[in-house]
Order: sequence, then structure tokens, then C-alpha cells
Amino acid sequence: MSDALIIDATRTPWGKFGGALKEHRAADLGALLIRRLLERNQVDPAAIDNVVLGQVLQAGAGQLPSRQALIGGGLPATTPSTLINKVCGSGMRAVTLAAGLIRCGENRLVIAGGMESMSNVPYYDTHTRWGARMGNKTLVDGMVFDGLWCAFDDVHMANQADDMAAQREVSREEMDEWSVLSQRRWGAAHESGYFEREITPVPNKRDPNHIALAKDESPRPNSTVERLGRINTVYGTKAITAGNAPGVNDGAAVLLIASEQEAARLGAKPLARIAAWSESAGLPREFPVASAHAIRKVLARTGLSIDDMAAIEVNEAFACVPLICGQELGWDPGRVNRHGGSVAMGHPIGASGARLVLTLAYQLQETGGRYAIGAICSGTGQGDAILLEAV
Repeated sequence: MSDALIIDATRTPWGKFGGALKEHRAADLGALLIRRLLERNQVDPAAIDNVVLGQVLQAGAGQLPSRQALIGGGLPATTPSTLINKVCGSGMRAVTLAAGLIRCGENRLVIAGGMESMSNVPYYDTHTRWGARMGNKTLVDGMVFDGLWCAFDDVHMANQADDMAAQREVSREEMDEWSVLSQRRWGAAHESGYFEREITPVPNKRDPNHIALAKDESPRPNSTVERLGRINTVYGTKAITAGNAPGVNDGAAVLLIASEQEAARLGAKPLARIAAWSESAGLPREFPVASAHAIRKVLARTGLSIDDMAAIEVNEAFACVPLICGQELGWDPGRVNRHGGSVAMGHPIGASGARLVLTLAYQLQETGGRYAIGAICSGTGQGDAILLEAV
């Protein structure tokens, strides 16, 4: 059995909803990154055994967007691919599925990650196919319905996060404070040039000689608790606002993952080893704690503790998520999302899990530590976690 090694990883900047990337389909963003990984690692496209990508919002995207991305990225048509939807966990699960393919010996070199264009999701006409007959009809927002709406409780996930925060006695003030911390951490990392090695700028769709977006579009690093405290709550919640929740975004993140033998053949110096991973599942309304459950399973399986981790990344689906997970796991918050999280950057739901893995891999090199762990919760109450080890 071979280890699965992360050879390289890159992402697009996260674009605002209806912002600089709105003319780019998810597959366009995925293709850009695939081509980038091939070029900077001098990989023969024919050497890629498989492409596994996550994408949640597939309506209107055409047949199998992962195939669109790989062919657009310069891979031969003989390269197989799989597209998965595990809501917010899609990108991370794509990475762990790729690691499994390598561990079992089926593949040697795999491209994996996630992509999403929330700006391009259509509205649904659910009446016309069999005849609207008469009267006014309502369109359904496909982005909200398939990405952010609980299919079990028939509420927006913000309502579930609000209820869970109240149950765990996490106040709005605490959520706003965490959100400001996330914004300021992103700002400090950006000012230092930290993100330059992981970001691939996106060319203008109509004029490829010009750049449409080179940095994350959503962050507000000058946020203050006082300003966030003046923002109205949303969806009838008591504490969830646009200030302590992530934005709706466009973006992609892709990793090149290899077996030990293939990494040696390429002469590559890996970023990290994928040491372990896990999935958790619970009540849909309790999704904010799912990341903690997934992390706990990885730690139990490996005999490690949260204190062994040099870096921790947990998706800020809402600001209450890292606060609730911190209650569960007793971690040092200074090691959690140290360069900002989704509240600052945004949350292109099919891509965020892959971005977390990418961030962890680079942080292992930054810290010189041995282990890093990341997790992401998903609508319907599931969670995914991944453990990386330095090589």
C-alpha cells in the first residue's frame, strides 16, 4: 500500500456572488487550475490517472462538469473522472477519495479538488414541464434550494446554526468577535503576500490578456465588532448576520496527489502526506458540530490528540461552527484558521473543503510541525476531516 502525497495545490481567488468571476463557469475555473498544475510541475497530461472533483450546484452546468474541466485543462479524453456532491464536504471528500484510489494501488497520479460557481446557478421553473395550466407561478432559487436549504427541516441552514448556537450558549457577540478575528487574520496574511503561492489569478473571460481577479474579493479586513453589531439578522434568526456568516462565492481549488513511487519518478518534493481521514454523520439540524465529530474519529483512529496539531482548519460555515467545535475539542484557538477562514474569504460550497486541505498543506511547511488537521461540516448533518503529516 502506497502513501498518498500532496505534490502541489492551487486555488483561484474566491469571487463575490455576481462579482468578477460571474462569467466563469465552475468547469472553467477547474480547467484553469488543472492546466496550472500540469505546467508548473511539468507533468505529462497522459500521466494523470484520474480526476475527482466536487461540485454541489450542478443544474445548468452541462453533462459531467469534471470531464469538462479536465478536457478544458489539457488532459486527454481518455482520462476518467468522477464528480461528487456531498454539499460543503464535496471538495474534501474528493481529495480523500483520490487518496484512497492511490492507497489501494488503483491509481498513481490523481488531480482532486472542488469547484463552484454560485453566480451561475439558474432559477428553477418547477411547473411548466407538465403544464402550468393557469395562475401565477413562483420560481425556485436553485442556489439556495440545492445548496443552503435543509431538505429535512425545510429551513435555511442559518436557522439551524442559530438554534445550535443558542443551545450551546454561543452569543452573537462571540460570533461577531470571531468574525472580526477571521477578517483581520486574512488581512494580515494578504498584506504579507502569504496567499501568492496558493492563488492562480483568473484571466478575464473576454480578454485573457487581462486578469479578472487576483485576490479574494469578499474580505473586509477593516471590520470591527461595533460595525458587525449594527448589521440586521437574517432569515428570522436571533444572531446570524451577513457579518458572522460567509458569503456566497465562486471559486475552485485543486490538488495534485501522487503515490510515493510516482512522486519519486517526478522528482517532486511533496507538501504533505495524507495520513488519515474520516466521515461523521448526525442529525441534520446539528450540522455545526459535525466537524468536531469527524476530527474526534480521526484522532481516535490514529492515537493522536488535538494538542499534537501544528495547524487546525475548520470551515466557518457560520462563525458559531469553530466556537462550538472548540467547546467540543478544547483546542487552542490561536492555531485555528490562523490566516482567516470562510467568514472572511467566502464559501464556494463545492470548493471550500479542498481549499482547507490546500491551506493545511502549506501551513505544515510554514510551521515546521508534524501534523495538521482540517474539517468541514455539511448540510444534512455530515462532516469530513483529514489529517496531514509532514514529509
